[in-house]
Amino acid sequence: MPSAGAAAAMRSRSRRNNIITLIIAAVVIVAMYATYTFFTNRNEHGYASNDMSVYGNSFDTSKYDLQKPWLDTPSDVTFSENVGKMSVMMKKYTEGLTQDGEPVAAVYTDPALTQRYSINVSEDKEKSGYVNINAASFAPCANYYDPGTRKLNAQSFEDIASNDYYVGDSCLDRQLDDDYFAGDGSVGGKFIGFERYFLVVYYGEDGEKLAKPKVTYFTVYDDKHELQAPQNVEVDVNKRGEVNVSWNPVEGATHYNVYLRTGGKIKTKDASKLERQQADTSAQSTYLLAKPTGNSVNLADWDPTKAPGFRSYLSGALDKAEEEFETGKVYSDTPIYQNMQFANLFSGQSEDALFSPGSSSLEENHADYQRSLSNTSLLVVAFGDDEKASNSPAAQVSITSMLSQVPLGPAFNAMMDESSVNKEYVTYITVADGLTRIVPRRYDWSTAKVTSEGVEVTFNLGETTMTSKQVLSDKGDTVAEVKARVEKDTAAVQAADKQTGLMTGDGSGTIDWNDSTGDISKAVDMNGVSGSIEYVRFIAANLLQDRTYMDVTKYYDQAGAPTAKDAVDEAVAQNPLILHTYAYSATKRSGSKVYLKVQYYDDSYGSSTARVRKDLDAKADQIVSKIITPGMDAKAKATAINRYLVDNFEYDYATYRSEMQSRTSADRNFYVRHKSNQNASGLLGTYDGQKLNVTVCAGYAKAYKLLADKAKLDAVYVTGTVNTGTSNGGHAWNKVKVGGQWLVVDSTWNDSGGGSPIQYLLVSDDSDVIRGRGQVYDRDEIVDAKLADYGIS
Repeated sequence: MPSAGAAAAMRSRSRRNNIITLIIAAVVIVAMYATYTFFTNRNEHGYASNDMSVYGNSFDTSKYDLQKPWLDTPSDVTFSENVGKMSVMMKKYTEGLTQDGEPVAAVYTDPALTQRYSINVSEDKEKSGYVNINAASFAPCANYYDPGTRKLNAQSFEDIASNDYYVGDSCLDRQLDDDYFAGDGSVGGKFIGFERYFLVVYYGEDGEKLAKPKVTYFTVYDDKHELQAPQNVEVDVNKRGEVNVSWNPVEGATHYNVYLRTGGKIKTKDASKLERQQADTSAQSTYLLAKPTGNSVNLADWDPTKAPGFRSYLSGALDKAEEEFETGKVYSDTPIYQNMQFANLFSGQSEDALFSPGSSSLEENHADYQRSLSNTSLLVVAFGDDEKASNSPAAQVSITSMLSQVPLGPAFNAMMDESSVNKEYVTYITVADGLTRIVPRRYDWSTAKVTSEGVEVTFNLGETTMTSKQVLSDKGDTVAEVKARVEKDTAAVQAADKQTGLMTGDGSGTIDWNDSTGDISKAVDMNGVSGSIEYVRFIAANLLQDRTYMDVTKYYDQAGAPTAKDAVDEAVAQNPLILHTYAYSATKRSGSKVYLKVQYYDDSYGSSTARVRKDLDAKADQIVSKIITPGMDAKAKATAINRYLVDNFEYDYATYRSEMQSRTSADRNFYVRHKSNQNASGLLGTYDGQKLNVTVCAGYAKAYKLLADKAKLDAVYVTGTVNTGTSNGGHAWNKVKVGGQWLVVDSTWNDSGGGSPIQYLLVSDDSDVIRGRGQVYDRDEIVDAKLADYGIS
C-alpha cells in the first residue's frame, strides 16, 4: 500500500487532472459555441458583429438607432428590410422614395451621411412588407480632354453646347471601360471603392417613419485593394477659377484617376428651406476627369475647352447666338468655356437662364432663384501598372461649397441688361452652382488700339481665364486718355462697394514632421474650448496650448470622424484665441498610432503669440464684464456685442482698397504688417504702436465670436461670398442662436457703408436683406456632419 504521503499526492494529481479536464472541456464548449454563433450569424450576406466601436462617438444616438455591424458582405449584396406598407407605396422608377419624396432607405459612404451611394430599393414580391436594397447599376463616363493624346472624350462640340456632354443619355455612348467602379468590367450593381458603408432605413415595420432611423455599418469582403488610399486630399480654386487637386503620393502607384461624383443627396419634405433649394434626389453619376501620373493636377489642363477646334466652334456658336438674340431668343443655350467638367451640376436652369433683361432687376431675379444643387465630390484612386489588380480605395472630398468659385462662362442675359448702373465696367459670369456672379472687367491695356469706332481693348472676366473685347467710344481719343478715364471711373465705382476683406494664404506649405511642439504624452485641458464635436475640441485645445503635433488615434479611425482637415479648419475658425486663421495639416501612421501635424500660413505675432493670447483673453473678459449685465437674454447679448464693435472698431478702407479689393490671397508678410486684419486682436486696441481696432470683416467676426464665447452666447464664425456691388467678394460674419434659430449678425456691414448699425443684426438667411446680397456659405468653418445644426447647408 502506498504511504499516506503518496496517497495524498495521488489524490492531488487526480484533482489537478480533473480540473485540467474541466478547463479543457470548458474551452472546447466555448470554442464550439463561438463557432456556432459565428456561423449562425453568418450567411451569404456576411455576418453580424457585436463590436459597436466601429461607429465611434460622433453618431448622436438620440437621433439614430445603431444596429449591429454587418461585416464581409459580397459587393453585390442585397439587404432585406421590413418597412411595412411603405414597400408598396414607393414612387416607381426612383431609388426608394415615398410619394412625398421621403427616402425609404439609403446607403452612404461617409459617417456624416452626406455622400450617398446609388442604390435600388424594390418591393420583395415574396415577403410582404419587405423591400430589397442593392447597389444600383451605373456607367462611369469619360468627361475630359487628354492633353497627352489630345483626345476629347465627347461625341461632338454640339454635345458640349447642349450640355449633353456632361449628363444625359449620350453618356451611354461613351461609357468608360472602367474595371474599378464596374468591378469585373460589367456595368455597376456593386458596392465598390469605399471600404465601409452605412445603410440607413427610415421606415419601420408598421410602415411609419422612424423617429430614429436605423443605421447599419457594413463592409464588403471583395472590396479589397493592394494599394493604400491617397491621404490628405486637398482641393482649392485659384484666383483664375482653376481647380487644383493634390494628395500624398501612394507607395506603388504609377498613376491616379480623378473622378467627379455628383447627385445622391436626399431631399425630404421636412428639410430646411436652404436644403430644399440645394438638395438633389437624383441618382449618382460618376465621371473621369483626369489621369495624372503625379500626386497633383490642375484640372484646367484637362478642360475640354483645350481641345483643338473648340475655340473656332465657340466663335461660330456665339455668332449664331447673337443672331438668335435679335430674333427674340436669349443667350442661355450658348456654350460655356471654362471648367467644362463642372457644367450643369445645378440640375436645371441657371440663374441667368431664368433672367429676361428688362422684365425685372438682377437683384430681384437673384433673390427669387431657387438652386437645385447636386451633392458633388471628387474621388482620387491610385493605380499600379495593372489597374484591375493594383488599385486603392477611393479618397473622397466634397467640393459642393466650392462650386460658387468655379466659373463656367458669361452670363449673357445679365450682360444684356441695360438697367445696371456702371455696367460698362463690370460683367457677369455663371458659376458651377448655377448662380450669376458679378465680376469687374480687368482690362489688358497692352492690347488696346484705336479703331474707327473708338478704343478697342481686351478684358478678362474678373480674374478668370475668359476674355472678351470692348470698344470704348466716349472716354477719349487716345489709348492713354481712355485708360486714365476708365481707371478713374472704376475707382469711383469700387469706392461705393460694400466692404468685405476675407483673405486666404497665397499657397500652402510643406509639413515639417520634425517640428513636434509640445509633449503629446500629457493630457490636454479642453475646458472652455469651442467645437461641434470632441475631435475638434481636442485639436483646438492642443493648438491653444501651442501643441501643433498631436496623437489623434482615438478619433481618426472612428466611423463617425470627419477628415482631419475638416476638424482642423473648424478648430482654428471657432477658437479666436488661437490667433491664426489659415492652417494646413497632414496625418501619418506609425504602427497603431495616427499623428496630426498642423502648421500655420499666417503668423501675425510670431514668438509673441502666447503673450498676446493671454492679453487678449484678459481684455475680452474685461469688455464682457462691462457690456453684459446679469439677466440679459441671448438677443440682448447679441445686440450689446454688435454695438460694442460698431462703436469701437473702424473699417480699414485704406488697406482694403490698396491691397485687398483686387485679390483674394496674400503672402505671409501681409499678416505681419496688418496684425489684426484676419483675427480677433483688434479688441486689444493697440500693439507696439499699431492701431489694431482698424480691421476688416474677418477681424470683426473673429472678435464677435470671442466676445460671444465669453458672454456664453451661442455663436459661430462663418465665411462665404456676397455681392459687394462690383464683385462677389469673400466675406466673414457670424451666426447667433436666438429663440432656437440661427440668425445672421454682420457687424462689418453694420459699421460700414453709412447704413443702419442694426440692418444686419439677427436677420434670417431667408430675409430679403440677406437673399439680396447673394450670400453663399463656405463649408470650411464647421465639420460637414454638423453644418445643418447651424442652419448651413
